[in-house]
Amino acid sequence: MDEQNITDLAKGIKNVEKRLDRDVAEMSTLLEALAKEIFENRPGLPRQDAELLRKHFHNIYKSLKLHLVFHSGADLSGFNSLGRAIGLTDEELQRQPDENSAVEYCADPWSKLLEIVSTHFRMVYKIFLMYRFGGELLV
Repeated sequence: MDEQNITDLAKGIKNVEKRLDRDVAEMSTLLEALAKEIFENRPGLPRQDAELLRKHFHNIYKSLKLHLVFHSGADLSGFNSLGRAIGLTDEELQRQPDENSAVEYCADPWSKLLEIVSTHFRMVYKIFLMYRFGGELLV
C-alpha cells in the first residue's frame, strides 16, 4: 500500500464516521419525538404495554450507543436526551459498552422501531374500539 492509498482509506473512514454520526443523530431525534408522544401524551398506557415499549426504546438506544462508541467517537452528551426521554436512569445513561458487553448492546434498530410502531398502533386501535363500542375489550 502506498501513501496515496492510506490517505484515501483515512478519508473514507472519516466519511463513514460523519455519515454514522448524522444517521444516529437523525434516528435519535425521531425516537425522542416518538418517545415523548407515547410516554408523555399517553399517561394512561397499560403498564405491560409501556414496559414493552420502553424495552424496545432501550434496545435501540443501546445499539446506537454501541455504534457511536466503537465506530465514531462522537460526543455522547447530546445523545443522552434520548435516554432521558425513554426513562433511563443516570446509571444507565453513563454505562458504556465494551468488548465484554457488546452482545448485550446488539439490536437491529429498524426492527425494534417497527415493533414500537406496531405496538403503538395496536394500543391506539384498542382505544378506538373501546371508544367506538363502549366498555372494556378483551382483546
